[in-house]
Amino acid sequence: MGDSVTHGSSGDWTWRYRLWQQLVASGATIDFVGPRDDLHGLGPHGEGSQDYMDPDFDRDHASLWGLSYAFPDTPIDQLVEAYRPDVVVVMLGVNDLTWLQIPPAGVDQLARDFIAKVRAADSSISLVVSRVPQHWVPGAVEYNAMLSDTAAELTTEVSPIRVADADKGFEFRQHTWDPGHPNAAGEYVLAAAVEDALSGLGVGSPFSRPFPDVPLGPRGAPPLSGSAADGSVALSWTLSPRATSQIVEGRDRTNGTPWRQWAEVADATSWHGPAANGHRYEFRLRPVKGYWAAEPDIRSNVVTVTPRPAAPGSLTVSLSPFGQASLAWTAVSRADAYQVRFRKVGAVTWSMRPRVTTRRATLSGLRSGARYEFSVRAWRDGIASTYRARGPLTTPLPRPVHAVQATSPRRDVVAVSMRRVPEATRYRISAAAARNCRSAPTDSAFRIARRVSTTSAVLTSAASHLWVRVVAERGGVAGRLAADSAACVRVR
Repeated sequence: MGDSVTHGSSGDWTWRYRLWQQLVASGATIDFVGPRDDLHGLGPHGEGSQDYMDPDFDRDHASLWGLSYAFPDTPIDQLVEAYRPDVVVVMLGVNDLTWLQIPPAGVDQLARDFIAKVRAADSSISLVVSRVPQHWVPGAVEYNAMLSDTAAELTTEVSPIRVADADKGFEFRQHTWDPGHPNAAGEYVLAAAVEDALSGLGVGSPFSRPFPDVPLGPRGAPPLSGSAADGSVALSWTLSPRATSQIVEGRDRTNGTPWRQWAEVADATSWHGPAANGHRYEFRLRPVKGYWAAEPDIRSNVVTVTPRPAAPGSLTVSLSPFGQASLAWTAVSRADAYQVRFRKVGAVTWSMRPRVTTRRATLSGLRSGARYEFSVRAWRDGIASTYRARGPLTTPLPRPVHAVQATSPRRDVVAVSMRRVPEATRYRISAAAARNCRSAPTDSAFRIARRVSTTSAVLTSAASHLWVRVVAERGGVAGRLAADSAACVRVR
C-alpha cells in the first residue's frame, strides 16, 4: 500500500516491478494483492493507465497517487479482510508531512493507528513499514527515526514488523525524476529496501547488488510530423503519456550544422519557429520525464522540411477559343518575380515560362479541346515558393459556323458561303446527297467534301438535292455545330 511513489506513473517500470523480479529470481512463491493494477497517467491521461514499461508482472496493488495515512481511499482493515494478505507492505507518510502539514509525531501516531487496524483485521499478520524515501522534505528525518522506534516497540512474534530503509541511499535527482518520484535507478533502491525487510520475514532473499545500470529517461517517443511555411517551420505530435516534455532537436542540412536543441515543449503537442527560406532542415523529438531526457537510442522519427516563400494565394485561368490562356494571381509579400508553368494532362514534363514581375501572364498555342494544368510560383531573393495550381481545364472548341448558305448557280455546281469564325484556321465542309430538302440526313451520311480557309467554296454534285454543313477548325480540331451550320439546295 502506498502513494504515488508506489503507484507509479505512465512509462515507469515501478519499484513493484523490480521487487517482483527479485522475488521470482529468489524462488519465492508470491501473489501481490490489492484492488488496483494501474498506473497514474501523466498530464491529461489521468488514472487508470496501463502504460507500464513492461507489464509482464503481478501488477495488483493498493496504492494511489496522493494517498496518505490520514486519508486512505479504503480503510486498511477492510482491505485486509477482503484480500487476506500474509504480509502488508506500506510506504506512506510523505503526503502527511508535506501536503497535510502534519508534524512528524502526528504522522508516527497515524502509522501506529494503521498497524493497529491491520492487526484488528488479522492479529497474526506480518508487516513491512517503510521509512519516507524523500528524506529531504521537512520532518522526514525526524519521522523516519520515530518510525524505526515504533516498529521496534510494536513488533511481536505473532505479528512481526520490519522496517524498509527506503531513505538509505535514495538521493534527490540521482534517483528521482522530480522532487518526489523515483526514476528507474530509484526504483531499484526502493525495491531493495523493501525486499531486504521482507527477507527478514522469510520472504525471498536480500536484494542483489550492485544494481544494474538502467536508462533514466523515457523509453519511447511519439510520432512526429512537420510542415514549412514562409520563413518558419511547424511540428506536431501526439501527447505522450510517458513524458512530461519534448526536446525539439534540429539541424540545418543546407549549412551542414550538427543536431542541436531548438526548444523544449511541455504540456503541448506542437511547436513552430523561424527558419531560413530555401534551407533543408531535419527535426526529431527527444522525450523528457522531469529531470531526465531519453538516452541517445530513443528519438522520434526524423521529418524533413524546407521553408519557402508563400505561394500566390489564388490563381484564376481564363481560356479562349483562340488557343490562349490568361492567368492572374494574388500578390505575394515582397516577391520579386513569378513563374508560370503548364502542361497537357498526362504529360510528364512542364512547359516553363520566363519569370515575370507582374501578376498576369498570357499563354498561347494551346490545342483546342485539350485538357491542361496550370500553376504559378513566387520568387523572393532567389528562392522559389511552392506552386499554386489550377486545373485540369479544357480549352474551348472553335465556335459554331453560322449563316451557312448553299446555292446552285449552274448544272451540278453548288456554291457554299458562311459567316466568318475569327478563331478558325480553316473550315471543313461536309456534304450528303438527298432526295429533298425537307429532312436532314443522318450524321453518317455526311462525307467531307472540302477544307477551305475562306468563307466560300464551290462543290460539284450530280445529286438532285445536296445538304452541306460547315464546322470551323483550329489546329485540326473541329468545332461545334449550330442549327444554321447546315443548308440544303436543289442542284440544277
